Amino acid sequence: MIAGLVFQVVSLTCFAGLCADFFWSVRKSGGVNRATLQARLPNSVGRFYMFIGSLSLATLCIYIRSIFRVAELQEGFNGHLANDEVTFMILEGAMVAIASIALTLPHPGMVFGQNWKIAKARAAASGEKVSGNDVSMDGLTEVPK
Repeated sequence: MIAGLVFQVVSLTCFAGLCADFFWSVRKSGGVNRATLQARLPNSVGRFYMFIGSLSLATLCIYIRSIFRVAELQEGFNGHLANDEVTFMILEGAMVAIASIALTLPHPGMVFGQNWKIAKARAAASGEKVSGNDVSMDGLTEVPK
């Protein structure tokens, strides 16, 4: 059980490191042109940044929770951390609740809106299998199955 949690911590560390590397690479190359972002996500630039911030917060919360679980189970089920309810409620329940709320409020559908439907329609037009409801390029309406 501990091995699985350690693997989760290592995986999240790799994910966070790769995200940070990508962020710094984009930043070093001059960043994302706000005008280009505005053209691709009209009326959603602020929501896009909120989505990225929320994704970062959720990742941090799950990371904290995972590290706590490793420390908790390292001592066994009869250890101090496993039987300290206040610590458990803060580092387990609160972290999951914050992560869930952080990923729910700036839902990707609100950020990407019509662009998501356009991307699905382009994928369907190119012959790719599209999960969920298919959409057509004509007015972006749903295609009955």
